[in-house]
Amino acid sequence: MSSRSRAAKAAARAEQSPPRVGADAGGFGGSFGGGFGGMNNGYQGADWSRLRGYVYFPQLDTRVAVSSYTRTEILRRVRFLYANNGLCRRLIDGLSRMVAGTGLVPHASTKDPVFNRAALAYWSAYANSRFSYDLGGRYNCSGSQYHCTRFQFRDGDYLQAQARTAAGDPANVFYEGHQCASGNFDSAGAYAGAEDDPGGLGFGLGGGSSYDGVIVGPHNSALGYRVRTADNGFVILPARDVIFGCDYDTAGQRRGLSIAHHAVNNMLDASEIQSFVKAGVKIANQYGHWIERGVAVAGAPTAGSRGGNKFEIPGAGGPITIERIMGPGVIPQLQPGDQVKFNTSAHPHPNQLGLIDYLIRDIAWGAGISPEIVWNVAALGGANTRFVLADAQSWINLKQQQLVDTKLSREWITVIGDALARKKLRAPRDPVSNEVIPQWWAHQWIPPARLTVDWGRDGKLQLEQIKLGALSFKNYFAWQGLDYLEQLDQSLDELQHIKQGLDARDLTWADWAALRATSGNGAANTAIAADPDLGDDPDAPQPDTADANDRLGALLKENPAKARAWLDQLIQKAA
Repeated sequence: MSSRSRAAKAAARAEQSPPRVGADAGGFGGSFGGGFGGMNNGYQGADWSRLRGYVYFPQLDTRVAVSSYTRTEILRRVRFLYANNGLCRRLIDGLSRMVAGTGLVPHASTKDPVFNRAALAYWSAYANSRFSYDLGGRYNCSGSQYHCTRFQFRDGDYLQAQARTAAGDPANVFYEGHQCASGNFDSAGAYAGAEDDPGGLGFGLGGGSSYDGVIVGPHNSALGYRVRTADNGFVILPARDVIFGCDYDTAGQRRGLSIAHHAVNNMLDASEIQSFVKAGVKIANQYGHWIERGVAVAGAPTAGSRGGNKFEIPGAGGPITIERIMGPGVIPQLQPGDQVKFNTSAHPHPNQLGLIDYLIRDIAWGAGISPEIVWNVAALGGANTRFVLADAQSWINLKQQQLVDTKLSREWITVIGDALARKKLRAPRDPVSNEVIPQWWAHQWIPPARLTVDWGRDGKLQLEQIKLGALSFKNYFAWQGLDYLEQLDQSLDELQHIKQGLDARDLTWADWAALRATSGNGAANTAIAADPDLGDDPDAPQPDTADANDRLGALLKENPAKARAWLDQLIQKAA
């Protein structure tokens, strides 16, 4: 080994080693959070102090910062918490449901409307059935969005292998995080140690090395994935055939960590605290009362001793309880100097509940979401709720875009491209020039409706946006999980049916409008007819603003229907 290499390694060890305890002895550096060894840089965050623990973070190379052991151990602990801790299930299942909901809906967006309809119909036939979409027959496309998001949040990542059925049609196979690993397993499924790629051959994938189940090539790219099979062996899946769902925290990261990896210790602590508090409450309330006797009483036990909550007297057939004779809730006869003490347990202490609440807040914020979304939303007010929902929606939008970029868009392009290659769909053409459109892959995904606490208010706003053209029918219906083309076609069919019915009965659209207005606002129309001041005379004098406000306020208390009709009339005339 050269002296240059030895010097470099010594410098690296010195950088990772804690300063000597006496480094700042006799100086003032330790009192201000630093020793003399770090005082010359001016950044106290890099200084060491006896007033706080030593920060140990030995690996800065993000390619190997998360070892196979670290990831597997976190996965094991999160699986335990997911099975036994309600907050962990809420954090994983609840956030997955907010992101995926009933599933994002695709829409082809080429310039050829005929191709768009055909592509969507072909996709629906493939993706809506779990038997054509999943070789395992468990999920369709909508269901897989929720479950794959749940797998990623729980395990850190998942694999979706794009395969084919026996007939050659596209299909998928799903693998959870524990199934992708570099380790070997014995016949009982127990971990038997790691086995990296010998010689860096990339298992026949054109070079590279294996790290924690990922075969890595140039530029840290994934060439393939080592997946455990049912017989405890493994198979190599080329990366080109795999959708790997993972939220990479760093550029060098190869595998993902659970969304709850930061919260493992806090969740375990909170669970243990809750168990201890429950045990304390049970023990404290097991004995409802006891008798305390003074030391001066003959034959009395030690002062302040506690007996059980049942009092017994000797009997021929064994002890007989006083409660059995006298009935429950009756205090037995007391001797002189006896006092009955009742247990007034104060468990749990408010400070204990406050600590658990703090731990939960740290757990939620670490996952990127407001604590009120996953815990105690009832504590919020109206304005605070809207702010929290807006903050949560920005997080949901980010995760939905990651779902589209990683999984959904690739599925659409694979399926539609395969259909074009196998002549099951014709290529899209420009409606004017009839030339083939090269952007056959153009499409978009519409997410489910956003979170809301006031559907009446938000629904009315959406209808107003549609009237003004600020919201498309496509987005409006997609938020409800409906196809906008089917809904618009249905509306036009109903309109045509109404028109034919009017013509058959010698009626006009004015008759239809009058019928709908009367049936929809009968109370208001009755009020207008009964009050000349609310008539429809365009030449009638209108009250000034102050007078109108006073009259409207009084009318709201007397007759809300009449007030609404008058207000609608004023708005129409002002327009």
